[in-house]
Amino acid sequence: MFNKIFGSSSTETLTTGLSIPPNTFAHSALETLEESVFDELAVELPARKHNDKNLGGDPFAAAQLARVSRTDWTENEASSYVNLNSVIHTSTLGGTGYLAHRFAGLPQAADSSMEVLEVLVGSDEAAVEQRPKASIAQVLAYPFIDNGTILLSNQVRQSSKPGVAADVAGLIATVARHDIADLKHYVYTGHYECIEVAGNQRTKADFARILGNIVRSDNWFDPSDWMWWVNGPNSTPALGNNSQAIAIVPEGYEDVNLTGEGTVHAIAADVDDIHVVVLHTLRRDWVDELRVGGLQWLHSAIDDGHNEFADLWMSYTRDQGLDDPLATFEDFLESNYSGRTAGDTIDEVLSDQQLSDSQDH
Repeated sequence: MFNKIFGSSSTETLTTGLSIPPNTFAHSALETLEESVFDELAVELPARKHNDKNLGGDPFAAAQLARVSRTDWTENEASSYVNLNSVIHTSTLGGTGYLAHRFAGLPQAADSSMEVLEVLVGSDEAAVEQRPKASIAQVLAYPFIDNGTILLSNQVRQSSKPGVAADVAGLIATVARHDIADLKHYVYTGHYECIEVAGNQRTKADFARILGNIVRSDNWFDPSDWMWWVNGPNSTPALGNNSQAIAIVPEGYEDVNLTGEGTVHAIAADVDDIHVVVLHTLRRDWVDELRVGGLQWLHSAIDDGHNEFADLWMSYTRDQGLDDPLATFEDFLESNYSGRTAGDTIDEVLSDQQLSDSQDH
């Protein structure tokens, strides 16, 4: 059954803002929002974007950028989000822009009282091609994943880079009309769809059927895109049991009956079509395994030394004027992660490795 939440009859500026790190995909999503999606969903979100910088995929360069930019970034974001209650932080992983932002404490450092929702898209280069730069950068982002995050597998091979940016822009603009605080209890995955209403000779029953099919359809998520080091059926299941849908609907469609389809929040607005985001919870034990397991996988790869991931990390180590790649990795973790959840993850990785080392000798 729909929870009725009525919007306005014109473009509405919300109390939710956008935080755009120095990430190419995030900039593409913002451009799509500004060019068309804001108008399509009759919404306006204040945005603060930071210039995209090519750091060559080097996590040490990301840490350096965070150190020199932290104060300016924090002040700029704080001044942009006056009178806002929440912010959506979006990025692809597999690059260095997201790492730099999070190493700098953003967006939480701008205003700790704001609710933050992260919309994160996995790297196709890490998931499908296992390119070392993208794989290492994505794994280094995992400790920051916590409740209040939407994880999306990259759909570039089913669509295109502009198509993925457009779909994620639609997801952001739809979710932004919902109470962000309501999404702070879980890590989610999900998907976005648009049902064309204008000019279609369809009844409300027709739209209820279509909407029901969308709610039941597959989401944009493949666990192997994220946890590629796990093989076989014994891996922790990723999807939880809870789901919900957020639907932005033209006025008069908020009473479409979807009894039996779970929680559907219908928000009436001055829109021509129905915009739907379906969210599925991810199991907390799977998320915790992702956060820790990725760093343990990379630690083991570096320790092994005979693979392309270790070769790349050795090049980073030498660029820093050092010669011990494993010690450099452990020092990098201890130096660049702060905060309760990320810090606890790093402590767990290092303590588990120390226990393993002691058992080996």
